[in-house]
Amino acid sequence: MAFNILLLALQIVLLALLVLKEFFHRGAKNLIAILLFTAHLILVEGQAIYVLSDLAATGEPVFYADNVIRLRSFTLANITLTASVVVICISYHLAGKRNRLARAAKWPGLHETLFSYIAVVGVASAACYALIQKLGGFRSFCYSMGVMVGGQVFLMIALSIGKLPLFHKTASGMKPRGIDWLLFAVAMSLIMLNSRGTAMLMILQYVMVMYFSRRTNGDTVRVLLRIGAASFLIVVVYGAIRDFVTPRGTFEGLVEYYFVGSGADQLKVLTMGDLCYRFMVSTFTGLAGILNTYMESGVDHDFGVTNLCLFTHLVPYSLRIALLADVESWINSFYLVSGSVVPGGYESSFVHLGFPGILIFSLSLGALPRWLHDQLVSDGADRLKYGLLSVHVLNLLLAPLWAVMFWILADLSVLAVYRITLSAGMHFEPKAAFERVR
Repeated sequence: MAFNILLLALQIVLLALLVLKEFFHRGAKNLIAILLFTAHLILVEGQAIYVLSDLAATGEPVFYADNVIRLRSFTLANITLTASVVVICISYHLAGKRNRLARAAKWPGLHETLFSYIAVVGVASAACYALIQKLGGFRSFCYSMGVMVGGQVFLMIALSIGKLPLFHKTASGMKPRGIDWLLFAVAMSLIMLNSRGTAMLMILQYVMVMYFSRRTNGDTVRVLLRIGAASFLIVVVYGAIRDFVTPRGTFEGLVEYYFVGSGADQLKVLTMGDLCYRFMVSTFTGLAGILNTYMESGVDHDFGVTNLCLFTHLVPYSLRIALLADVESWINSFYLVSGSVVPGGYESSFVHLGFPGILIFSLSLGALPRWLHDQLVSDGADRLKYGLLSVHVLNLLLAPLWAVMFWILADLSVLAVYRITLSAGMHFEPKAAFERVR
């Protein structure tokens, strides 16, 4: 136990030093790195501490989702993570030595018009209506928080175009209009009813665009506090409400359940221990679980083949089920072992290539935050594009690579459609209309 505690302490110190170094940096602070390494501390090291305390209290094995973890697999995972954190620190430092600012994509210089607003409102409204109907109407939709059905993801992607007028105005240094905030609020609220993670992603994207467009680094503390508050409200408070309402189909009794009733278990949904670390995320437990399998019977590596799921998921759900179900099953069959609800980045990297896969993954966690930061602080850079992309680095900890790439392509596709409407509006709309909405 002492050896594992020492390794965890080393990881925490190294990552905390990176966070503090950026936080107290006099120049442009790397908010991407601050958020990524803080998330690593909470989701990976935090979960590891939780598992270690569970092993000490109950003995081995312990079970997290379908992951079986013993002390020896925990220790191997802990050693692996310590090496990973060292690689992250080194690659983050070395990436800072290279100047990539000249490669930053430039701001395209497009502006909103009446035509672009009509197009955005039309697309968002159609997606909103279709999403509500898919879940059985408005009443059923309100009671179906977190319920996922076929075709829902593509409607959420279409609905997300509602965030872009606000993001575009913010990135270009203009004051957002009331309609921009309204579109964003409607899109985020409806998406949150379907997926907390996607809603949280939208908030973080706005924070990134706002933070790097204003270039006011003195607001870092305020920004981080707002992110923390939003995370608590969406992940914990809303998550607790969702877990109460969805299985019961009613809001009645919600307050009494959490605040009026007596008994130690009345507030159990509001605690993040078992809810988060045992059943929701598998950042550490996925790695420890896969290493337990590796030590007992070996692991057949898939060499990244399962990332081909990216291409099948680009096909609409109905067509995918009708035409590509066997293909997708064949691709997934290469991922022979998984005890996680969603395999995290460390687990997926090991299944792909073993320990060399984790080395590559660690290098990317160190280099990508530095590279994206360089693009965002470059003069005249496309901060809307890079602000959208930067948040997906956090998803590398939580999801397999193909899923991260899917959401990256989704954001880039919606951004491309939005900019086409901007360009078309500037070409066709009379100048007077343009001046009214500017």
